[in-house]
Formats: sequence, structure tokens, C-alpha cells
Amino acid sequence: MKKTLHAFGIVSLLLFTGCLLLLATPLLAQERGQPVPASGAKPLTRVRFALANPIINPGLSFVWIGSHFGWYQREGIDLEIIRTQGPADATQRVAAGQVEFGLPPPAFYVTSVANGQDLGLVSVYLLRRQQQYSFAVLQDSPIKALKDLKGKKVGVSSLGDEGVTYVKATRRELKLADSELQMVPVGAAGAATSSLQTGVVDVLALPGVQYALVEGLGVKLRHLPQPAFAERVFGNEIVTRRDYVAKSPEVVKGLDQLQNVPGDGAQRNVIGRSGGWTGRRAAAEHRDPSIR
Repeated sequence: MKKTLHAFGIVSLLLFTGCLLLLATPLLAQERGQPVPASGAKPLTRVRFALANPIINPGLSFVWIGSHFGWYQREGIDLEIIRTQGPADATQRVAAGQVEFGLPPPAFYVTSVANGQDLGLVSVYLLRRQQQYSFAVLQDSPIKALKDLKGKKVGVSSLGDEGVTYVKATRRELKLADSELQMVPVGAAGAATSSLQTGVVDVLALPGVQYALVEGLGVKLRHLPQPAFAERVFGNEIVTRRDYVAKSPEVVKGLDQLQNVPGDGAQRNVIGRSGGWTGRRAAAEHRDPSIR
């Protein structure tokens, strides 16, 4: 009897270990940069996706996490995430054909169109229905309202970041000269916060995902009321070239479907919990009761 139980235990252990190896194999392959094979999958097309961000932060995990579960591969996509110096850099890379897709806010390519320059870009998915920038100060800052920004220095991630457009629009709304609200490039997240704490700048103009990283480190910030224009501005979109849509419509369709959180409840659950607000909204629209 003991020998039988012992043999049963060994077999169970071997089966359990085998299951773990099967589950881990796709993730290990992805870490090595290898396409993850999937049963009945389409032939893989390499797709370079430029973030409008110098860091790959958790707030953007809904973009890349699908590769670790084989969902992009199931759509025939071998996804490569590209970090950039900001929205201007991401937009330029898509326009130049250096990457297939980008995730910038609209200011840079809309401005080009307004000036009569056609970059050949088209938006294929609206990710954020509202812009995500805001002004933030330390808790004990004397800056309480937008009118207190006059004469202050504001930190932006870079001079190619959407925060620049946000600050310029705020100047216009407050009728301030450029010299009355100066911009200083301070980097992202932690580097920006260090500039705020040491007095290099008086206030920050960053996107919500970067503030989340800062506050996750225990730094307490206070956000100012939004300027009036902010509620009329939408946020990041997935853009590509018009000629790429014509050449590879199935790739575009597959990428869009994954942003729409398709598939079974388990897939929506993972993306919903990794994607924060965007994931929860998408899950709610799909009426998945497992996500709150």
C-alpha cells in the first residue's frame, strides 16, 4: 500500500512539474525575444510599437502583456515595444516608417495637419477619451490655484512631450507670457520629482501614469484644478501610416481587437487588472462581472 501511494505521489509530482514547464515555456521564449508558438496560429508578422514614453511602466502594461499570454501571436503579431523620448519622437518614428504603430497624444500630428503638412498618419484606435496631464505640487507648496502659476517654473518630461502643449494652452488660457510660466525639461517620474523636491521647478506637468509611479514611492503630491480647455481634449491614440493600413489590414485589425479586450473572461480579466482605468472601462463595456 505504501509503495502504491509513493508511486502515485511521484507520478503526481511529475505531472505537476510538466504542467509548470508547459505554462512557463511561452513566457521564457518571450523573455528571450523569441516568437511564442501557438496551436493553429497565423504566420507571425513583426510589429514595432512605439510608446510615447521613455520608460515601460505598469500603466501601459495593457499594451504589451498580451504577448506573454500568446494573444498577439494568435492574431499573427510578433510585437516589439519601442521606448521613445516622448510623443514627438514616437510620432516622427511612425511617420518615417521606423515603426509600424505609435501611441502618442494627438497634439503633434494634429498641429502638422493644421499647418498644412500631411504626415501620412491615420488614427486607428482612440485609447483615452480625455487627456491625462495635470499640474502637481508638493503638499506644502504655496501654489493653490492656476492663477498662482504666474512667475513659476514648470517641469515637463522633455521639450518633445505633450506636457509642453498642455503648458502652452494653460498660458493662453491664463493670458500669461512665455516668461511668466517657464518650462524646464526634468525627465520622467522619479527624476522629475527630484527636481520638484530640490526646487529646480515649482510645479510638474506630467501624465497620470507617471504620477502614479511617483506616488507609489510614497511621495505625496497635490494636483491643481484642471484648466477649462482640458475637458475638451482627448488623449492617446494608436496611429499608423495610411499606406500600412492598405498593405496590412489584418495586422491593424488584430492589434485593434486586442485593445478592445476580446476573447474569454480570463483574457479580459488579466488585461483589465493590468490596464488600470482603461482596462476597467473596457471590461465594463464588455459586461465582464469578474472585474471591478
